[in-house]
Amino acid sequence: MKELTKAEEQVMHHVWKLKNAFLKEIVDQYPEPKPAYTTISTVVRVLVKKQFLGFFVGEKKFRGLKIFQIVIPFNWAILAFIGT
Repeated sequence: MKELTKAEEQVMHHVWKLKNAFLKEIVDQYPEPKPAYTTISTVVRVLVKKQFLGFFVGEKKFRGLKIFQIVIPFNWAILAFIGT
């Protein structure tokens, strides 16, 4: 099973809460002082590479990528428990 860093786990919790979101919406979930947009972007990119998150091109007026969950909280708890 792929391990998550603390930063990756925090991003996953925000995405699970939002279901799917633009990067800015994820950053907005953090308390002050908020992490840099580029920091969260990097963490999301790693989570996409690890196949925990996916993305699709958002509506044209938003000019961004909509992030969505691939691993849902229930599955994550099971995977963590059985260690696969």
